[in-house]
Amino acid sequence: PTPDSVSNLKFGDKLTKPNDPTRSGYNFAGWYMEEDCKTAWTFATDIVDVPEITLYARWSAAPLHTITGIVKDSTDNTQQENVTVTLARGDTMLGKAVTNNAGEFTFTGVESGTYNIIATKDSQTKTELVELTENRALEIKLPETGKNSVLDNNNAGSFAATVGGLDEIAAETVSGDGTVTIMLTVTAEDCVSEAAQTEFAAEKAAIQSVAAGKTLECLDLTLQKIVTGTGEGTTNIGNTNDKLLTIIIPYATSGKQNVAVYRYHDSAAEAMTQNPASGAEGFVVGTDSITLYARGFSTYAIGYTTPTAPTPTPTPSRSGGGGGSSGSTITVPVSGDSASVSVSASVSGSTATVKAPTTAQLDKVIGESVKTGDVTIDVSGLKKDIATVSIPAETVKAIEKAVSDPDNDANALTVKLTDGSVTFDAAALAAIAQQAKGSTIQLNLDNIGESKLKTAQKTAIRDLDVQAVYDAYMTSNGQRISDFKGGKAAVTVSYTLKDGQTGRGVVVWYVADDGKTAEVPTAYNDKTVSFTVEHFSNYVIAYDAQRAAVCPKDDTCPISAFSDASATAWYHDGVHYVLESGIMNGVGNGKFGPGNATSRAMIAQILWNMEGKPIVNYAMRYTDVDGEAWYTEAVRWITSEKIMSGYGGGKFGPGDAMTREQLVTIMYRYAQYKGVDVSVGEDTNILSYDDALTVSEFAIPAMQWAVGSGAVSGRTNTTLNPKDTATRAEIATIIMRYCTEIAK
Repeated sequence: PTPDSVSNLKFGDKLTKPNDPTRSGYNFAGWYMEEDCKTAWTFATDIVDVPEITLYARWSAAPLHTITGIVKDSTDNTQQENVTVTLARGDTMLGKAVTNNAGEFTFTGVESGTYNIIATKDSQTKTELVELTENRALEIKLPETGKNSVLDNNNAGSFAATVGGLDEIAAETVSGDGTVTIMLTVTAEDCVSEAAQTEFAAEKAAIQSVAAGKTLECLDLTLQKIVTGTGEGTTNIGNTNDKLLTIIIPYATSGKQNVAVYRYHDSAAEAMTQNPASGAEGFVVGTDSITLYARGFSTYAIGYTTPTAPTPTPTPSRSGGGGGSSGSTITVPVSGDSASVSVSASVSGSTATVKAPTTAQLDKVIGESVKTGDVTIDVSGLKKDIATVSIPAETVKAIEKAVSDPDNDANALTVKLTDGSVTFDAAALAAIAQQAKGSTIQLNLDNIGESKLKTAQKTAIRDLDVQAVYDAYMTSNGQRISDFKGGKAAVTVSYTLKDGQTGRGVVVWYVADDGKTAEVPTAYNDKTVSFTVEHFSNYVIAYDAQRAAVCPKDDTCPISAFSDASATAWYHDGVHYVLESGIMNGVGNGKFGPGNATSRAMIAQILWNMEGKPIVNYAMRYTDVDGEAWYTEAVRWITSEKIMSGYGGGKFGPGDAMTREQLVTIMYRYAQYKGVDVSVGEDTNILSYDDALTVSEFAIPAMQWAVGSGAVSGRTNTTLNPKDTATRAEIATIIMRYCTEIAK
């Protein structure tokens, strides 16, 4: 990183200590005057006595620990299999594991610190606080049925917290016949803008009168009891009485003085007690965090003053992440190609109600001066099974107007729900806008199963191999909107092929209430089924084994979706197989890239897809693998299993192209990992190829196996071309041969 610098210092000035830097796997051990870190700089007493001075950070390797644990049932103490256990700090997921048949899980390579352990199984979620200074063995008991504890940091911004005590409050909650979730929502609030001054006038004025002119940074802590099922609803918990929550908030205090915490609660502002007695409310200031001990939940503020001496780094600015003072609502994205805004929404049962975006927000997404494309309203990321979304009719009509405007590049409206998504074209949107008579429009997309079909419908599909039944409909003011008047809606739902199935055999049928059926255009790709409809009703996903047997190499072939690939090319069988199996996808913009180079990230992702995308808790330390990249979890898995490794120096090289000999080496290791017999390579002579002697020594056993097993056959009858770049078409063909002939 670029060193911090300070100018305009005078002889005899003291430096103000900057924020402690961070480095993964190391502890910061202070600032020193020499590069070899022999003489420490003491900020309290040392003065500047030279024209220019450089200080150097000293580091010591941080001890890494192992967390082992076992998850049990809270009632009968039985060990629980298939529990998802997440290790998190704030809004950062540091690891994820799934318990084995003995209920066990492990996290390795974990630095000292305070973390949340979240255990989830089916509808049960428990959030615990764990302090780690050495190896720990944990016993976690799943909550009693209907008593969950959840931390929501979605709008916390830089205040993303770690919390303790939620599980204890949930455990003492009376759930009745419903399910109760105790949720703490942390929301960063804007204390500075004119809008904030108006919205929080009473709270701010009261807190400022107590804070005596300090700079304030605000956050909202909302504790809720959310009931689903019998007596469902959401209740804010203002006070927890005898239960004290521990809330650890990341906060850099360097460069700030007189740090204190204030809150507006029960219609009054107060300064909280610093370093409180055990069991009392208050706060403790650390070097990089503030720990709150709280029973009351409302608006909080962190106040501080700044020193008058020159400061080497400016006080960090913080922007409010969520806006609004209420933690009882959530936000969902409304987006186009170039812009996204967050609008408020609420959830009741399986229905998400989206509030109308402001005119300014809509202009940001669908204005004539921005690139829009498809407008997307996405409720799929909510922590609920959302089957119905309610959208203001005025919002839908505004989007329809933009889509219909020839001077606006808005194309369509896509709504994403838990079970899938629906994209409406311009004609369909016009029909919906015309028929909507109420203030809201409800869209429902739900996998309902065969049991909810009418008798005539069940009779009509009795000869089909039914895989799923979806109910899709829209309503406004209690009236159904089914006819798109010539418009179309593209529906996409999740579907994973069963053993022996191929994408060619997946068929979608429209089934009317009276039993009439009609096949609709269907495509299967990457564990999703897409079909286009001209009206809403019940739709059945079925499997036709006879149709799946032969590919006609026409527009029903999955390769036909890509403009740069041909169903009649030599690679048809391989590319068709990997597309249909969800092992490979395109490279974007309607292209497959059959002649493109295969990168290291691509082969990691391909093999991870073949394994079912397992989540592992391996602490990966590559500096060139972005934590949010599409290939991150694939690289984590393939490294943990030692099928691939990095280059050294903390590099993995995700974008580096792979040669043919590197590719077969990785496939050879993968076959060994899967327990495949690779001994055929011991009896395979590759010297018949003219360029056999150019195969690198490390790759000879792998190349012998690849040739002997039939995974590769050479680019020509006489050449292996081991140093040439492996193409995507070649890896597709090798994967097909491996899956259908070698590993079967």
